[in-house]
Amino acid sequence: MGIVFARAWEDDRLDARLLHGEPGDRVLVVAAAGDTALALAAAGARVTAVDLNPDQLALVALKVAAARVLDAGALYRWFEVGRDPGAALAYRDLVRPCLGEADRAWWDGRIGILATGLHEHAGVGGPFARLGRVARFAVPGLARQIETVSDSGS
Repeated sequence: MGIVFARAWEDDRLDARLLHGEPGDRVLVVAAAGDTALALAAAGARVTAVDLNPDQLALVALKVAAARVLDAGALYRWFEVGRDPGAALAYRDLVRPCLGEADRAWWDGRIGILATGLHEHAGVGGPFARLGRVARFAVPGLARQIETVSDSGS
C-alpha cells in the first residue's frame, strides 16, 4: 500500500488533551502517522494503534524505535523535515536493532526514502510539498504567519 501519511497535519497535543490520555488510561487510535498515538503514550496512556494499512504501522514502529535512540535533532530531521542524508547509517547502527523482525524487513529496503524525502514519498506528501513551494514563492512569509496564529483554544 505504501505510507500515506508520514506526518499528521492535526495537532496531536490537542487530540491528547481532548482524549484525556493520562497514565493508566487505555486508548485505541488509528495509527495514521502515529503522532496522536505517540502523544497519548507520552502522556502515560496505554495505547493500541490500529490501521488497515500495514505500512502505516511500520512507520509508527520506526518512530517509536527512533525515539528510543536518536537525539532530538535527528528525530526532527527524520520526521519533521523528512530528510536526513545520514539516516541509513543511523538506522543501521542505532534504530534497526530496536525494531521487530517484520518492521526491520520493511525498513531495510526503504530507509533510503529518509535521505531523499519521506514526505514526498508518502501519498499526499508530494502534492503538499509542491503546493508549499508555490505558496512560499507566491506569499513570502506565509509559513511564519500560519505558525504564529494564536491558539483559540487557550
